Amino acid sequence: MEDNKWGDIMNRNLLRPLLLTAAMVLLNGCGGGGGSGISVAVDTSPGGVFSADTTTVTPKLALITEAGAGWLYDESTHRGFAFTLDVAHAISQSDGTTQLSGTITAYDETSGAPVSTGTLQATVKGHAGPLTLSYALANSTSGSYTLSYESVLYEQPSGLSFVVGSYTPSASGATGGSAQLTSVTISGTGGFAASDTAGCSYAGTIAAVSSVYNAYQLSGISQTGTGCSATGLGGQAVVIPATATVAQQLTLSIANASQQLAATLTRH
Repeated sequence: MEDNKWGDIMNRNLLRPLLLTAAMVLLNGCGGGGGSGISVAVDTSPGGVFSADTTTVTPKLALITEAGAGWLYDESTHRGFAFTLDVAHAISQSDGTTQLSGTITAYDETSGAPVSTGTLQATVKGHAGPLTLSYALANSTSGSYTLSYESVLYEQPSGLSFVVGSYTPSASGATGGSAQLTSVTISGTGGFAASDTAGCSYAGTIAAVSSVYNAYQLSGISQTGTGCSATGLGGQAVVIPATATVAQQLTLSIANASQQLAATLTRH
């Protein structure tokens, strides 16, 4: 079965859908010869799957849940990020976009070690995109990304029945960290188990964030094995549905303050 960087679903035709309308305009007529008023309800959610350069050998992929937790993987720089956006204090703009702030940790994906922590500013048009992320790290480095919203990938039903199964690394999938994941197994009750090349085992839970969006939260993950004692691990995952030539894949990030593992794995 032929494999590619993110799977056949991540191609120019499928991952460049028309942007969805993010604001609803409600016309309220006034009786007795009065005028009409316009009320605008803005979708302030940062949730989505976002990407750039997915047709090249150095893709960039980000996942943000509706609650603002997310990650970004930039294969061109072998840099990974885990972040949290403050959804409660999102600020709506007159152009229909939303501004959010948050905290971010940058990781060196060759070693999986943290590079620095810092602050993050995001601008997004809820469930329409694009997404702009600008970060400033404590080590005096900064940068930004502008990514397209992938509605066809994110706006899919989700649940344990969609992810249950056994996964192994994709031949050319994104991987990050000094130890690479060698297997992932997801049970029908939400159990998450994995192993890596360093001999560590992982156990925790996985659950859909929402039944209508393709995003999953990894929680309570423990690490065991000789020399394996990481705590506070968690992360997010997104399903890349199967196509005629590529089996279903799972792209995920597991991180804590001291390490990050990012991988794309294929279901068997």
